[in-house]
Amino acid sequence: MLVKRGLLYLLLLLLFVPALQQLTGFVSERPLAGAFEIRDLPRIGDLELKSWLNGSFQSDFNEALEQHIGFRNTLVRTYNEWQYHIFRKANAEGVIAGRKGELFEEDYLKAASGMFFIGEEHWQRKAMLIRRLQDTLQKLDKRLLVVFEPGKGTTLRHKAPSLYANQFQTTNYDALKQAFIHQGVAFVDLQQCFRDWNDTSRFLLFPHTGTHWSYYGAWLAADTLLRYLSGLMPGQITPIRQQALDLNRSIRHPDDDIWLAMNMLSKPPSQNLAYPVLQIGQKPAQRPSVLVIGDSFYFNWQSDGIMDALSEGGEFWYYNKIRWDHQGREIGPIAEETRIPLALAHDLILIMITERFHQNFAWKFDEQLYTHFFDDQTPQRQRFFNELVAANEQFTRLIADARKRGIDLTKRLWMEADYLMYEDFQHHPERYTSRDDRIAITMMAIRSTPEWLEAVARKARERDMDLETMIRMDAEWIVDHQSQ
Repeated sequence: MLVKRGLLYLLLLLLFVPALQQLTGFVSERPLAGAFEIRDLPRIGDLELKSWLNGSFQSDFNEALEQHIGFRNTLVRTYNEWQYHIFRKANAEGVIAGRKGELFEEDYLKAASGMFFIGEEHWQRKAMLIRRLQDTLQKLDKRLLVVFEPGKGTTLRHKAPSLYANQFQTTNYDALKQAFIHQGVAFVDLQQCFRDWNDTSRFLLFPHTGTHWSYYGAWLAADTLLRYLSGLMPGQITPIRQQALDLNRSIRHPDDDIWLAMNMLSKPPSQNLAYPVLQIGQKPAQRPSVLVIGDSFYFNWQSDGIMDALSEGGEFWYYNKIRWDHQGREIGPIAEETRIPLALAHDLILIMITERFHQNFAWKFDEQLYTHFFDDQTPQRQRFFNELVAANEQFTRLIADARKRGIDLTKRLWMEADYLMYEDFQHHPERYTSRDDRIAITMMAIRSTPEWLEAVARKARERDMDLETMIRMDAEWIVDHQSQ
């Protein structure tokens, strides 16, 4: 009898205490990491017959009530804890658990597996554009350098979960690097460095619980770049050396950024991490003003004072959208009318990008700079393609659609670019005057006219040629003869 009463009292307590916490908040809880929309409870005065009959009021009330339940944050963390430790399931958007306790942002694995590959043709054009910009800026006594930051998906591909095992194919990094080599583009390949260092490094180059390079890995990368820049700009680069390694400090953000996003009860596990203690040498009388166009990998260098020592009045442009000064203070959004004058005020421009964002290369900065210097002859079709790969939501949608249709992503992107171009052509035919644009429009006309397409297909069969090649040949002949 006492046991039954004890269980009853315990049950009542379990029901009462969360309600008391909801009303009073008598226990302080850690807020959950991430962006959440906490909904207000629906008021009885908002109740309408329609919403009651279709169940929407009850559904909204129940969902909002769950968000306000007492000890919700602790309950969420408890649930996430046992999900991870028992099932190795990471309850954070875009996060997946790999082997031996490695945590990945899944987009890095998708990029490293070739899922984001957008075709060699795009990267060949990009390499020619970058080489021409490098030559132009050098004549102005300025430098443009591309830096391939490492990605966890490639560096630690041997720890990828079984879903990605043996799924690695041609990537944007592979194609862009080869195009750069072919065109003689100057670049620093930290991706390859990390692959070479990973088997022999004394300390982790990527934390198990983070997305970005570790502070130790970031220092090795910075040291490599500084050595390269010392040869490129003799006497202008501040000497920085590693004075010591701190092996005893607790984990430093962002080495725990994935773990924090998972909202766990426990602290991040101990790891073989090292934190360099850097010594900044005598700053040269003439230091370059450095502009970095990049992503969040940059912030490790900022935190350790590397960029402040390297650059005289430089800036960091986060995703080519938000300006930060070289001392880590946010300035604000970049105004379009001042973008190019601000960029050209610097001596050295670094485009730093990790594998997850290669399809977004330079976030259009290279195209904007190219347009400034040269008459922009980019075909309209290419413009729409560029917009698609730079827009993450559109790009993600087209990846999913390509997989659903069972077609190549590059083909799906060009199909979408063709559709957007044709729509635009209906409203602005005056934009389509170049030979390339007129050929693209004619090819679309052939594909969308059944009788015409069949005639071209018959000709392709007779000549034992690929249909797309035959369509292009016919379109070129029509455009060239129309202009005579």
